[in-house]
Amino acid sequence: MNHSFVTAALPFKAARADAVRQLLDGMGNPPQADIAARLNATNCIHFMSIHVPPSDSEDAYLIIDASVDGGSDTSVKQLAAALDKELRELIEAAHIDPYGKTIAGVLVRLTDFDVTVYDPDAKTLRSWVRNGDVPRIDVVDPLQAHIDQWTRWTDSDMHNVTAYLAGVK
Repeated sequence: MNHSFVTAALPFKAARADAVRQLLDGMGNPPQADIAARLNATNCIHFMSIHVPPSDSEDAYLIIDASVDGGSDTSVKQLAAALDKELRELIEAAHIDPYGKTIAGVLVRLTDFDVTVYDPDAKTLRSWVRNGDVPRIDVVDPLQAHIDQWTRWTDSDMHNVTAYLAGVK
C-alpha cells in the first residue's frame, strides 16, 4: 500500500485569521468525537492537522497536513467527504474563493499546466494548477476586435485606412 503526505496551504486575508482559528478551536484538539469517527471511518488517515500559523503580513494561510494510506488524490477526496461541513465553514470564514467562482485580474501566465493572475483588489498574484480545461479560463482581450479585423481586411482596405489616417490631423 502507498503512503502519502498531503499538504494544502490556502491563502486568505490575515484579518480573517481569528474567525478561522475560532472555528478550528470548536473542532477540538483532539477532534470532537463525531469528527474523529468520520475521519476514522475513512480507514486512510494516520495523522492530520489543520491550523493557521501566526502571520505578520496581510496574508494568512489555512494549512491542512495529513499522513494517509493510498494515493493523495483518493485520500484528499475521502478527507474532503469526511470533513465536508467543517471545511466549507472554514473556507467561508476565511473568505477563500470557492471553486467555480469567477476571478478577474491581469493574466500573468497561462500554460497547459498552470495559470497565474494578478488580482488588483488583493494586490497579489494568484495561481492555480490546470488539469485539462479545469479551471476554465476566459481571456478577455480588449484589442481582440481589432486583431480579428486583420484576417478580414484586404490589401486595398489596409491601403485605404492608412491613407485616411495619414490625412487626419
